[in-house]
Amino acid sequence: MNIKNYYLIIDTNSVLIKEIDRRLDMYLILKVRQESEFFAAISDLDLKLPSFIYDNDGKTWLSTYFPKNLKIPKVNLIINKFKASEREKTYVVDTMIENQNELSIIDKLVEIPSLIINGSDVYGGFLNVYARFHSSQLEKVSELLARYTSTSKNARIEWLGPSPGIMKIMDDINKEYPLSVVTYSTPINREDIHVREIPSSPKILCEVKSSGAMKGDINLVVSTDMPVEDLIPIDLSENLYQMELRSPFPFIVRNKANIQHIIRIAYFGKLQNGKIEVTVFLPTDFLYEFYSILYEVADETDNKVIVKTVIPYSQGVWDFI
Repeated sequence: MNIKNYYLIIDTNSVLIKEIDRRLDMYLILKVRQESEFFAAISDLDLKLPSFIYDNDGKTWLSTYFPKNLKIPKVNLIINKFKASEREKTYVVDTMIENQNELSIIDKLVEIPSLIINGSDVYGGFLNVYARFHSSQLEKVSELLARYTSTSKNARIEWLGPSPGIMKIMDDINKEYPLSVVTYSTPINREDIHVREIPSSPKILCEVKSSGAMKGDINLVVSTDMPVEDLIPIDLSENLYQMELRSPFPFIVRNKANIQHIIRIAYFGKLQNGKIEVTVFLPTDFLYEFYSILYEVADETDNKVIVKTVIPYSQGVWDFI
């Protein structure tokens, strides 16, 4: 199960992300208590540890990442006890989720139109999951939360209300663990877009919701400044839609990153002049592993890829993306 989020901007004129900062105007923080030996061992660590949720043979597993630069004796004991695997800048502990029923709510949530999972971490004995969605879907979200949280002591809502915006979310994550930004471009065909024509609008934003792994599709939430007949509506009053993108290069990169359990926090892109330009926000500890995938996929598929930026995250990036 992939709960990682991406962004894609498609337009004829450059759009800055800060212009649509709170288009998905609702925010959800869901906490799922875990009572495993691993969670008991880390429950008293005053650390938020980034995590990656995935499916393995029908069971939900969790990768939890410990930076190598932590100078905490207990962390070394945990890494040894739970046989952590070693990455370039992190140690990774893989554990099976004990409360499978409670976590199934996440699969149900991502089926709701406009709802995007923004990542997860572990802290204080809980797995914390963060999501944004549009207020037109509040009734569906509330009904689902009531169905699952009212019958379980292990699943609880920490926040359900207005979204602070993607910029504030990125700032907060960067305070917990440093982020970096990678931008690359690669050719794309018109046939990769599953609509007859994207209008020449100055403000069109698409945010990746999930991927149809069997079809090779990437499902998008589309926000425009004018009606678009070819797209499936989510909320016509705000020109919010759904669409699918079929673009082999970004799809292969995404799948390889998922297989390697590389966390990506946000994923932006622009489609212009026959190319797709993608900007990825990810923890700095995964920087080398991610851009290595870009070159690997370019070599395997004979695609030309240009890596344009590899920089630390700062508030200044919002002035040019």
